[in-house]
Amino acid sequence: MMKYFAYGSNLLPSRIQQRLGPIVSIGKAILIDHQLNFSKISVDGSGKCTILPLPGQHVYGVVYDLTLESKSLLDEIEGVGKGYESVIHNIDGFGECFAYVAQASYVDDNIAPYEWYKRLVLEGCRFHSFPAKYIKMVQSFDSVSDQNELRTRDNFRLIKD
Repeated sequence: MMKYFAYGSNLLPSRIQQRLGPIVSIGKAILIDHQLNFSKISVDGSGKCTILPLPGQHVYGVVYDLTLESKSLLDEIEGVGKGYESVIHNIDGFGECFAYVAQASYVDDNIAPYEWYKRLVLEGCRFHSFPAKYIKMVQSFDSVSDQNELRTRDNFRLIKD
């Protein structure tokens, strides 16, 4: 088993279960001295979540226990080696956990997430009862409309589930 620190769209149970099947988080966690942003360039041209080192800041997330098979599947879905890398962080109360972090060449501070993606992250934060101040920070990021109506509809359906 491997511990996975999820901090973006995989916070929302319906999202990660769509990807990996039944899975339950083993607890809420905080990654110290890092900041969340939406600057990872996605294959669809929008911004996705990443975490960057920043003293004094922190990122809320949840930890999942994954089998090696589930980790391999999630690596493929997340695009390890094609935008993300799997990085080990030592997280209080959980020890070593991996998280997906944008590769430097896939970071652009001038892109924004699609509205549906930002909502997946926000609803995951709400589901896990993260502090209001943190939720407000996530809400403060700009987002843009996705012109792909099918993708938009499919992802908003996950939020309703």
